[in-house]
Amino acid sequence: MSNRRGGQVGPVGPVGPVGPAGPAESPGAESPGAESSGAGSAGGSAGGPAGASAAGAGAGPAAEVSRRRWLVLFIGLAALTAGCTFQYGLAYLIPAFRHEGFSLELAGLLVACPTAGLLLTLIGWGAAADRWGERVVLSAGLGAAGVILLAAREVHGVVALGACLVLAGGAGGSVFAASGRLILGWFARSERGLAMGIRQSAQPLGVAIAAVTLPTLGARGRAAPLLFLGVFCLAAAAAVVIGVRDPARPVPAPGQSRPASPYRQPVLWRIHLSSALLVVPQFAVATYALVFLVDARHWDPASAGRLLAAAQAGGLDGGGFRDVSLPAGACQGP
Repeated sequence: MSNRRGGQVGPVGPVGPVGPAGPAESPGAESPGAESSGAGSAGGSAGGPAGASAAGAGAGPAAEVSRRRWLVLFIGLAALTAGCTFQYGLAYLIPAFRHEGFSLELAGLLVACPTAGLLLTLIGWGAAADRWGERVVLSAGLGAAGVILLAAREVHGVVALGACLVLAGGAGGSVFAASGRLILGWFARSERGLAMGIRQSAQPLGVAIAAVTLPTLGARGRAAPLLFLGVFCLAAAAAVVIGVRDPARPVPAPGQSRPASPYRQPVLWRIHLSSALLVVPQFAVATYALVFLVDARHWDPASAGRLLAAAQAGGLDGGGFRDVSLPAGACQGP
């Protein structure tokens, strides 16, 4: 099934037929589109025996393709980490918001504003990625989020600050819509469990970075932490522009009908609903854990942040169990 819908399904990436060798089988070039040009046929002109016998002509390009996909993976990881540091780490600024005179309820509302923006724009960012590609969407969204966060340092009042955070959350939603399918497009099916596990480690990593930095930076107000978050997003956007190339898109054969949407199957809706219910208590606890330690246990915010950062270490295992624990071909679903 094509991976054009949301990047979560489809075996076709920049390597044509996927298999254990993945993108390394491609004869390769600098852009993913060129990398896929010879990979659509089994073996490829450089990846098969004929190519290997031709004085290793395809070895250099194949190695370049292999390096490129790992570069894309780790830039995607950095981009998602920047997004998660802002989206999920803003709770560590609740003491700073309360120091400005906001009540706990208003501070919690401000923390939720980026998520509201994310929900409003996530589908739109996915459609934009379909039209213009992941590189454009990632860099534009993160760049806009960074600029808005820098501007939010100068606004006054809960309404203006909340509006800035909603806008920044909506802009930063691009990284959640595009980074996953960018990585899926560069890796063969047999490697996607590991690749997506590394990518998903951005969430605990981003929260840990926020827990270590934001309480300390917020001791004198929100200007310094918002500066840090804005620069982080801008740096990630620049890395995407410099180092990311979109994977090749599958070209349907003439007369081939478009695949039916997987969301016509009710099982996907049940999976999404159950997943959403699972994260509700997780986000509730994560949002107010720092407040609990500071108010009820009388910890200083910086020490409480370091403890909560250490608690995120359990999520940094890479997530590649599917790839190393199952025999080849044991799990070849979409």
